[in-house]
Amino acid sequence: MSKSLENRKKCVLRYIKYQDTTILVFCNKQRKIISELKEYKFDNINNLVIKVLDLSYHFYSRKLVDKRFTCSYDKRRSSLDIYRHCKYFKRDITIFDVMNSLYSIGSPILYTIFCGNIMRRVFKLQKNHYYIHFDNLDLKDEYDLKFSEWNGIND
Repeated sequence: MSKSLENRKKCVLRYIKYQDTTILVFCNKQRKIISELKEYKFDNINNLVIKVLDLSYHFYSRKLVDKRFTCSYDKRRSSLDIYRHCKYFKRDITIFDVMNSLYSIGSPILYTIFCGNIMRRVFKLQKNHYYIHFDNLDLKDEYDLKFSEWNGIND
């Protein structure tokens, strides 16, 4: 049975309460921020999320505050990582906006799997992939939700 909207939101907030939610930026190998990215303007959240995933192919991720790398280029990103990157471009975005966007974009634009190494659902654009990979949708993720329960989570 699916959880109510209120309970789904509580699951997410309970999880991110203990996670690092500081802003992530895209950078080169020398940790220099790709400054021209700040100039991008997005007409909707889906376009912002797609751009973040696209930039993930080309650039490293690092924390804005202490310059520590968090992820290499061309890697799948969790919804939390995507959210942290989106905050660089749109400070008032919520994790629920990002989750709902990822759900609505869906296949075939992006693919998702549950990564057992980091115990999070991760996403990547379908570039250079000759298969559609929307896997483990019935597994509960880091928020203790099935992927279908992300639908409408920012309502």
